[in-house]
Amino acid sequence: MLPAHVVSEVDGSSLRREPGSVVDPELRETESDLLFTARMRTGQPLLLYVLLEHQSSVDSWMALRMLRYVVRQVERWRQEHPESASLPVIIPLVMYHGPDRAWTAPRRVEELFELPEEEEKRERWRALVPRFGYLLDDLTTEREEALLPGAGSKQVPVVEPCGEGCRGQRGTGE
Repeated sequence: MLPAHVVSEVDGSSLRREPGSVVDPELRETESDLLFTARMRTGQPLLLYVLLEHQSSVDSWMALRMLRYVVRQVERWRQEHPESASLPVIIPLVMYHGPDRAWTAPRRVEELFELPEEEEKRERWRALVPRFGYLLDDLTTEREEALLPGAGSKQVPVVEPCGEGCRGQRGTGE
């Protein structure tokens, strides 16, 4: 679910679930979000933002929506840490479990812009548009056995290190 270098550089004992949600109210029927805070082994703060997609179709605008949610998390961080001179790394992750189809939507915001087709011009214009991407855990591409508890579930890296800090907290974004 997370790149190996992220897992190796994060202090797993510092992982904590945070309260609150930044999901648009009209989308709460089809989405839940979770925010985890942690520290890198160097002591720097890290935020892991997880969006759970409970919808029957792929959203081609997800990259833009995730960018909006990450900006909301950044704004929240700035309000809560006014003394900070920098922002924490925020890792956006979409977990998708649609009924039939694999995820096909762009995973990078720059893919949503209509750019010239000629490669040289395209690259010049691409440098001017926002760059942002998210990680995707597409559960529709996993074999059912791999998703069962104790079978190497891809959910274990986020849930397991949370330990006592997450007990009793539900994944509703409350």
